[in-house]
Amino acid sequence: MGLMFVVVIPKLSAIILESGQEPPIYTKMVIATSNFFVHYGFLVIIFLVLLGIWLWRMSASERGKAYLDKIRLTVPAVGNLYKKLFLSRIADNMDTMLSSGIPIIRAIDLTGEVVGSRVYKNLLGEVADGVKAGLALSASLEKRPDLIPVIMVQMVKVGEETGSLGPILKTLSEFYKREVDDAIDTLVGLIEPVMIVVLGLGVAILLVSILLPIYNLAGGIS
Repeated sequence: MGLMFVVVIPKLSAIILESGQEPPIYTKMVIATSNFFVHYGFLVIIFLVLLGIWLWRMSASERGKAYLDKIRLTVPAVGNLYKKLFLSRIADNMDTMLSSGIPIIRAIDLTGEVVGSRVYKNLLGEVADGVKAGLALSASLEKRPDLIPVIMVQMVKVGEETGSLGPILKTLSEFYKREVDDAIDTLVGLIEPVMIVVLGLGVAILLVSILLPIYNLAGGIS
């Protein structure tokens, strides 16, 4: 698309402009966009470079990492996928450590270190504080419904009441892992056809916007 705007469209639009005819509004928009990339494309490159530097600087600090983690969890579709990934890690690590006889508070603290998200690390810190204060694990988890779904809270509660918290956490881990794998497989399967359709439509719209006026011009001359 960049090559179309920078190389192809300027050559074709020159024919239309030299004819002296008034091009359609959609053709004007395409020509204006092409002119912007030709004359100010370096600004786009500079912006992308500065954005990359800003993201790198942000990811180098704890506050920046926490901010980027929050953004990552709020992105439509992708954010929900990340949540399921982190929930799977939490359940899996908690199951492993509790099954190994590690105390629950220590297990929560260690899980927070390996979950891979500052947001969920802070959440698990709050959960550990709640458990230290005498609350059940499920009661501490249900305080953050924005990050912990109701089904996970309910299943943890059942595990606490039946004394089978480890197997319940293992089931949750497998459930969320399967959800993540299925979502990724679906996403990967859709990427190629969607990109082909989008790029095909984009190129077709660009060419029609430029070639149609040229065709009308040629028809008028004949």
